Amino acid sequence: MKPSFLIIIGFLLAGCSVHGPFDRGDVTKKEVIEDEKPDSRKNQNPGGEDINPEPIGDFPGDEDPSIDDPPVEEPSLTPEEFYQSNIKPLVEADCMMCHPRKIQSYNDAKSRIVPGFPDRSSFYTKSVGSRHRAIWREGDRALDLVTEWIVLEGNQ
Repeated sequence: MKPSFLIIIGFLLAGCSVHGPFDRGDVTKKEVIEDEKPDSRKNQNPGGEDINPEPIGDFPGDEDPSIDDPPVEEPSLTPEEFYQSNIKPLVEADCMMCHPRKIQSYNDAKSRIVPGFPDRSSFYTKSVGSRHRAIWREGDRALDLVTEWIVLEGNQ
């Protein structure tokens, strides 16, 4: 036999399994769906009776501890902290290659906004294409962050 023929046969045999060609035991979507189907016999004994009876009553320790606990508030960021963690990286990535000296600090960026009004802020309007090439589009996470920062500045 030719060596190339043996290589092809070896490849085919290596890829075969009990379940089908090239099946390595990975779970398919069909198998997952079938596993999720409810089995009506799962909670019954051979006599047909339910083996998972209803609970008799409440027991100590069964209470839901989250009911009495007050909601945990996330620590809120100051506008400057929000700028430093969210907006500054965007400015460095998307603006600095063309405007290396325009926005060098938080105060430089803040001077280009009208706190609370994104549509009146040149930082926002230029980034979406008003008298400037559009950097971000409606629905972009970056634009959502800029909007959130400008609104946050207005709430101070």
